[in-house]
Amino acid sequence: MGILKVGYFPGNIIFITCLLAAFGIFSYLCYNLVKILLLAKPEETKRFDQIFRRIINVIYYVFAQARVVREPAGVGHFFIFWSFIFLSIGYVEEFVRGVYHGFSYEGILAYFTGETIAELAYGSFILIQDILCFVVLIILCISLYRRYIQKPLRLKIDDPHAIVDATIIIGLIMSLLVLMLFLHGIEGVKRPAFASTWMPIGKFFANIFDGLSETGLEKVHTILWWVHVLIILYFLTYLPRSKHMHLLGAIPNVFMRSFNSTGYLPKLDIEDEEAETFGVNKMEDFSWKQLMDSFACTECGRCQVNCPAFLTDKPLTPYAMVHHMKLHTLSKGKLMLEQKAGKEAEDPEEILQKTLIPDVIEEDAVMSCTTCGACIEECPVFIEHIPKIVDMRRYLVLTEAKVSSEGQLAFKNMENQSNPWGIGSHTRGDWAKEAGVQTMAENPDVEYLYFVGCSESFDERNKKIAIAVAKILKAAGISFAILGTEEGCCGDSARRLGNEYLFQMLVEANIEVMNKYKVKKVITSCPHGLNCLKNEYPQFGGNYEVYHHTEVIHRLMEVEILKLTKPVEGFKQVTYHDPCYLGRHSKVYHPPRYILNHVPGIVTQEMPRNSRKSFCCGGGGGRMWLEENLGKRINVERTEEALETKPERIVIACPFCLTMFDEGLSTKEAQEYCKVLDIAEIVAACIEEPRLAEAPEAKK
Repeated sequence: MGILKVGYFPGNIIFITCLLAAFGIFSYLCYNLVKILLLAKPEETKRFDQIFRRIINVIYYVFAQARVVREPAGVGHFFIFWSFIFLSIGYVEEFVRGVYHGFSYEGILAYFTGETIAELAYGSFILIQDILCFVVLIILCISLYRRYIQKPLRLKIDDPHAIVDATIIIGLIMSLLVLMLFLHGIEGVKRPAFASTWMPIGKFFANIFDGLSETGLEKVHTILWWVHVLIILYFLTYLPRSKHMHLLGAIPNVFMRSFNSTGYLPKLDIEDEEAETFGVNKMEDFSWKQLMDSFACTECGRCQVNCPAFLTDKPLTPYAMVHHMKLHTLSKGKLMLEQKAGKEAEDPEEILQKTLIPDVIEEDAVMSCTTCGACIEECPVFIEHIPKIVDMRRYLVLTEAKVSSEGQLAFKNMENQSNPWGIGSHTRGDWAKEAGVQTMAENPDVEYLYFVGCSESFDERNKKIAIAVAKILKAAGISFAILGTEEGCCGDSARRLGNEYLFQMLVEANIEVMNKYKVKKVITSCPHGLNCLKNEYPQFGGNYEVYHHTEVIHRLMEVEILKLTKPVEGFKQVTYHDPCYLGRHSKVYHPPRYILNHVPGIVTQEMPRNSRKSFCCGGGGGRMWLEENLGKRINVERTEEALETKPERIVIACPFCLTMFDEGLSTKEAQEYCKVLDIAEIVAACIEEPRLAEAPEAKK
């Protein structure tokens, strides 16, 4: 296309003026976005360490679209993304041509390599460009069909403007692709031999212009070129104001992703004497990175269709929450900047007085979250939804003292007896006496602390998990002990329900005891405790190696210290449920499956939603202690999915999951033919019975 001229000298001036104006507007809008981010609080999580790892993350997750292509629809986005990048190389040629009409990649290549190689290289470039235009046009037509005809659940949002915005973007991209093919068609008329070889799509467009004179071709080309360029420049100025703002935010957001576990929550300084409130209920009380998350949102809805609250008709949808936070941030941020500049605005107080709850997100929506992590796991740009929700819960609980009666009771019980049931803390270690398990006070010289947790210590059904774990550890000759009455609640539920003050009180008490015994290694049966002890206790000086019992059992089986010799009795068909805090948050997927695959006499059938796609049981995020009055019960939804595999046992690895499934089976009246077992209970039944009271570590 390098043989065609664009226009005359006055056209150059107009083009350069348009180019400078567009880039000026674009830069100004981006500058304002940065200024809005700077209205927020500083970011405490590390965002600029491990630079090489962060660059690799950008390459893998942004350019290779690793999370996007997990789903079939993502393949289309992959093509659109890379087509956009590839076509942009062609747009650079067109833009330079607006200043210097004779510019052409082909001419530059010919100067350095010769005409033959130049035509081969440039022709290959045009061939790919030609095919991509056609392929992406088809993909965009499919996108419009899905958006307006199929209307998939993941694109559902209560904002008509978002749909219009997406349509404008698709329309602009389609216009650019069609115009590119028209330009190829004109090139095909001028160079029919070149078009036959390198423009399989463009040569069909050449028929439209066949018969035009040289002057006519040049005029049509000039018009199409200008329309093409003006659309690109408008697209550039529209980006910072549209849903495609994520083209600006995605790369920095992925680069600055947190390398902490997705179950990790930042520490709140509850001793800040200057703080007027605790938690977040104003846009500017978030950190700048939390606000930038909303700028990076692709509005793909993957978080929405994997959210257990949304899928069971709760008012929470992570997609809508982030979307409306973005709109609120932009409107309020713009007004705050105008006020700083001394400008007057209409009805400023109406916007400035808006709070996140209830003006942007409902209180029930904030409290519906189970913190399962599905939203974070599926987000292609690593938006961190859970910390935002917990920050708002912290505001409700610590500043407004808003918490349900069940939540108040759980907090009171944790404060008084260090467990959510309020059962006397002096009975915490009673289960261990019959099992012959020693306490750290009796024998501090052990390798592992078995941090039992509240459920296994006080709930009669869950005590069987602790007994099973103790049996396994003894059979394997593991040196361990428990804290007994010195152990307290780990604080997971208190923190995730928003009571950071109570959480820190519980943590400090536990760390004081654990450090007194110089604990180095910890085994726990509760994935919530695992996440808390492993990822959050270090915030307060509690640094330990923490393992879930499935990880320990898996390792013992791999080295053949532990052998499962006895086949199970009474059942054969099982299905395994991935606990959210063991799977998604701790990435422990293989060990439980390895164990089950080596249990004699059972057959495992996976549920449709398993591993990283596992559906929450409904007990996380402190929801274990709250009534579920809105929509369908999450545990019933998951129980129904489990029952579809026709299991005789539902296998879990979390005490919360056991309780929620037990209740779900009761609701479905399925307890006669299906029961719930922790994986440790199955393993304990398949090993030879050790004499617990005379186990080697008990003699130390």
